[in-house]
Amino acid sequence: MVESGRADFAQVLVYDVSRWGRFPDSDEAAHYEYLCKRAGITVHYCAEQFENDNSAVSNLLKALKRTMAAEYSRELSVKVSAGQRRLVAMGYWQGGYGPFGMRRQLVGQDGRPKQLLKLGEWKSIDTDRITLTPGPPDAVKTIRLAFDLYTKKGKTRYEIADILNRQGRFRGKKPWNIVMLRCLFLILPTGEPMHMANTMTATEQSRERNG
Repeated sequence: MVESGRADFAQVLVYDVSRWGRFPDSDEAAHYEYLCKRAGITVHYCAEQFENDNSAVSNLLKALKRTMAAEYSRELSVKVSAGQRRLVAMGYWQGGYGPFGMRRQLVGQDGRPKQLLKLGEWKSIDTDRITLTPGPPDAVKTIRLAFDLYTKKGKTRYEIADILNRQGRFRGKKPWNIVMLRCLFLILPTGEPMHMANTMTATEQSRERNG
């Protein structure tokens, strides 16, 4: 909109320089501000102690604060990622709905089970955690069958999807496909997180292409 000249505003109010964007490359923030300036749109940093008037002092302070914002974002990302990995290593489920064949179990700070979470329900206490527990027996049987076909019978994903669909073992009302199977293989039937390499041997690739 700005580059096309169709913008219906002439000024942008931003709380401070960091809220303009904590980009890994601080030059990206400067680039977007320049696009606004070229289109005749003025950017105001309301909480800053300097005027955004293109002076040497203003440009120097903006460059410094953009770098600080980028570093803050990087450090925060590292801390959040480390915290999530720690909780996963402790066996807790990190956000989102449970995978097929699993239910979300709410546990207290002491590890005692509280309740099974239904669709649309989420934890309301920060110290509570969520683990995965086996879901409906028929869904668990479907998971075990899919893993047996893959690991013991050497079936391709196309073949597994076809077998499950012919047996009427759908995911809800939807027939299985390759994408859905990849999601299924991310979690073991025991509920333990698993990272499954999305790679295939040359023989398997050939079998997949030939159906």
